[in-house]
Amino acid sequence: MTYRCLLQMVLLLCLSTTALCRSYSLLRFQQERSFEVCQNLLWQLPSTPQHCLEFRMDFQMPEEMKQAQQFRKEDAVLVMYEMLQHIFNILTRDFSSTGWSDTIIEHLLEELYGQMNRLEPIQKE
Repeated sequence: MTYRCLLQMVLLLCLSTTALCRSYSLLRFQQERSFEVCQNLLWQLPSTPQHCLEFRMDFQMPEEMKQAQQFRKEDAVLVMYEMLQHIFNILTRDFSSTGWSDTIIEHLLEELYGQMNRLEPIQKE
């Protein structure tokens, strides 16, 4: 129960890399590598504080997505960018009372920022 928020973030990061099309192989490789770094950083954090659970969402697959043939590359990039931005915003809140390492959070934010920066030019195409 205490790791729900972290696990949801890991799940979002994981799913974001699988949504990329093969033609974006370099970007996909960079995102996957960054995901691994983020995942390792998240696992280094102690238990999730209860107030973090307030920000969780129901990440069930929408019906439209279950019937969709394939994401367009542009749509996948937009969805990934939005998810990363929400995770980034959650992690920029004040977590000083959680006992989380500021250094780990800063490294995690740097990785997320890097992922968003790599997606931004493609999103504008």
